[in-house]
Amino acid sequence: MKRKLTLVIVLMLSLVLMSCKKIDTTNVYSPSDELNYGVYNLPTSLLESSVGINDELLSALFDGLIYKDSEGNIKPQLSESYTVSENKLEYTFKIRRDIYWSNGEKITSKDFVNFFKEFINNAKSIDDLEELKSIYGVADYFNKKENFEKLVAISSDGELFKIRLNYKDDKFIDNLTKNKFKIKKDFTKLSSYKDYYKNLPYSGQYKISSIEESGKLVLEKNPKYYDKGNGEDKINIISYNDNESALASYETNKINVMKDPPLSYLSNLISRNEISQSPSYSNTFISYNSKEDNVFNNSKLRKDFGEYVKGIMSTEEFKNIIPSNLINDFSSNKGENSSSISRIEPASSLMELKSINIVSLNTEYNKEVLKFISEQGKKDNLIIYYRLLSSEELEQEIKNGKFSVYIGSTDNIGDYNKIYNDVLSRIYKDESLDKKMKEFEGKESKENIVKYMVKENYCIPLYNKESIIVKKNDIKELNKDFYGNIILSSMVIGEDVSRSTE
Repeated sequence: MKRKLTLVIVLMLSLVLMSCKKIDTTNVYSPSDELNYGVYNLPTSLLESSVGINDELLSALFDGLIYKDSEGNIKPQLSESYTVSENKLEYTFKIRRDIYWSNGEKITSKDFVNFFKEFINNAKSIDDLEELKSIYGVADYFNKKENFEKLVAISSDGELFKIRLNYKDDKFIDNLTKNKFKIKKDFTKLSSYKDYYKNLPYSGQYKISSIEESGKLVLEKNPKYYDKGNGEDKINIISYNDNESALASYETNKINVMKDPPLSYLSNLISRNEISQSPSYSNTFISYNSKEDNVFNNSKLRKDFGEYVKGIMSTEEFKNIIPSNLINDFSSNKGENSSSISRIEPASSLMELKSINIVSLNTEYNKEVLKFISEQGKKDNLIIYYRLLSSEELEQEIKNGKFSVYIGSTDNIGDYNKIYNDVLSRIYKDESLDKKMKEFEGKESKENIVKYMVKENYCIPLYNKESIIVKKNDIKELNKDFYGNIILSSMVIGEDVSRSTE
């Protein structure tokens, strides 16, 4: 009897213990945890503005006078309002009264004067001031580096911040919405922010609270920010060396948001409804090494090769590798060389070439595009070699000039200064182009220079790719800005209704 009673008691205790046992949730995604955003490398500086995590961080950490919403409308941010004179030369911004740096100091109109002065002082060349060159006195001050208050028509008057232009600039107000013009202090520390982030004053909704050696950067709400907004109180930004590593962390529930997953995994993510895509402002160009002894030293050859590549990329076979909804023909979108291109047979001029040597940065998209172009060329008896290089190797290769074609990318469509610096200034120029560039020097805007080079086929816009955001189903809110960047302050975690809670 005692043995039976003991057995009953043991069984009852076992049931109680089993009901109290903690379930192992190591591999179970927890929507109540912190927001973890996986990115491809953290920026080295908070002064660089480029599509992706750089701009996303700048937008979270700093605010500007005005900003551009997701529809492209220009709206006040740290300014309460702004007015433009009838002759379009004078811009007056009324600064908000309730704005403070993260250290508690009030942000004033004088701070904006100091910011623009420091921005101009930090420029390495007058080309870095392309958007500000229309401001009266900017060019003179850049050359002299003295008497800013007397030379430059940027001033403050109580709550008012004023800018006077030397000539009408229809793009000026639009340019001020760029992240590079969000108000900051101490450019020296910003360029090495990982060493100084704790002492930096921030003007945006977030501040950096920690940076770990593992590559984890933590954002926390700026307690002095005028608009508390929604957003999470804390965002972990976790850096990876490649998108395969980020995807592995995403699939093992270590991060709940990432961008641009490997192409081979897209269909899986789409089937789970975890994909959001939008137009990217990262654009790819064909640029030619047009030296006298190079194969592409005449305009017709350059045009023929550009049309051949575009024709290849329009085939159904290519779309099976990279779906057509992920890359868009730059020219047809933007009106440059917008004639429909469907033929894929190489022009007779190309068949006379012994070989074509292409260099490009080693990225997944470049690898797939160039592999297909090379294979298609082989079928057409056109020998196309390609080399995928690291950033350092590519820079050296371009300096050596041992290539026929450079396929490169730039971040901002419409930012002609960036297109010129990132792509066109790096190619070798033939005598004709070199002569033309000297004529342009100091007279023409980068926009006109770029348009000339596109017209003469020294550079051919190829495509821009879609920005793909991958997010777990517990991310109940995530908004993007006009350029397709994630607005970090818009991300909100909620309950993941797609997963069983049992």
